Amino acid sequence: EMKRYGKLATKIIIGLAIFGLVMTASVAVYTGKLLQHELDNYYSSFAHSYDRSVADLIDGDRIDGYIETGEIDDHYREVQKYMDILCYESGLTYLYVFKPCEEDLVYVWDADTGTGEELNELGDRDSYMDDYETIIGRVYRQDPEEKIAYYPEDNVAMAMVPVFDSKGEPTAIVGADFSIKSAKFILLYYIGVIS
Repeated sequence: EMKRYGKLATKIIIGLAIFGLVMTASVAVYTGKLLQHELDNYYSSFAHSYDRSVADLIDGDRIDGYIETGEIDDHYREVQKYMDILCYESGLTYLYVFKPCEEDLVYVWDADTGTGEELNELGDRDSYMDDYETIIGRVYRQDPEEKIAYYPEDNVAMAMVPVFDSKGEPTAIVGADFSIKSAKFILLYYIGVIS
């Protein structure tokens, strides 16, 4: 009879150990998802607030004129200076303004990140990335969706908001890219602590 109780106790201990492992894994996954959601909200708010501050400064009625003539004025220089300072002070990896076209996009402003990388000039054209057209479709309208797009292979996330003209029509897009390396580290750290 002692052997029977011994086998039962062993089964109970193994069962409790398996239950504990399953519970630990479940809590880690749940906490990871919850933390990822919170980080998404934080970084989305962070990037979109910078985008909106730039978009609010820009006179959307001047965008087409800048592109057509290539001439800049005091307003253009003021926006450029603001974007350069904002990009440098905020830690954004990239801050830019472009006008979407059918086949490609046209740069209007490109902030100096302080890394020495070559800047896009007013009127420079660039082809769309694979999913840019989908993202632009969500943003380039009067009621834009504020979602961030992740590019995990590059450790970058991107946020965009439209620039409106005096009629309330979108005329350009402000984009901000930021590093998600720290977010990945935070997520992995907390999952590791919980596990």
